[in-house]
Amino acid sequence: MLLLQNMKLQSQTLYQLTSPTICIIIMKDSFIKKCETKVVRMINIEAEVVRLEELKASKMKELVLRKKAELEELCRRTHLVERGDNEVEISIEVIEFVNFF
Repeated sequence: MLLLQNMKLQSQTLYQLTSPTICIIIMKDSFIKKCETKVVRMINIEAEVVRLEELKASKMKELVLRKKAELEELCRRTHLVERGDNEVEISIEVIEFVNFF
């Protein structure tokens, strides 16, 4: 207030007229920056979710293939004939299909 008292009357009026507008602009700018920060965080979170879903699908495929190899080895050692079903391939296709959506 002391600063306003030392100003010329015309400058005081101009300052008083523009001051609320400047405050509103500053508030809007601050709000926009907060919104931008939240949007960036959401984009990063979505990217991390996609990355984790892809990692999960990859690990599930590894597990299915490892179990298939163990089963094949067990069948070979016990002289059992494997069934000709495509269960492993179907399992992998299901994992990929679910991960696609």
